[in-house]
Amino acid sequence: MAREGGRRPGASHETSDPLLKEAQDQTRALMRLQAYKRLAYSLVAIGVILVWWGLVGGSSRAAGVAGVVLVAIGVPSSAVLYVGIKHGKQNVENMLFDYEVQHAGRPSTREEIDSQIMGETPRAIERAIDAANRRSEGRTHKRRKAGGR
Repeated sequence: MAREGGRRPGASHETSDPLLKEAQDQTRALMRLQAYKRLAYSLVAIGVILVWWGLVGGSSRAAGVAGVVLVAIGVPSSAVLYVGIKHGKQNVENMLFDYEVQHAGRPSTREEIDSQIMGETPRAIERAIDAANRRSEGRTHKRRKAGGR
């Protein structure tokens, strides 16, 4: 497949904004960490199989010991990678939110953005939900009186 302009097809455009560049770099790093997390999960799976095969299946005990070692390495590393990736994703989301606030002229708090998107204040939204709940309760009560469900 031919490359367009020396880039991979579908590759993201580089930006001159340092915040977006950092978000792109961290996203790439998170993708690499996810590959390592899959490797750690594989170590755990192989370790469990070796433990079962070595200790229960009647094979050599060396396979069981190797399985225990793999599980002992895989479980903590996968836990650390899981937490790191989770926090990294939150960090990238916060960077993108900050970029939107700086460049799109949006309000500075998430609540204000949510209220702008909804076109209502949060209290007005709560009142509308309460009214809808009351209406649905009234319908349920009427059906029960009529012998329905």
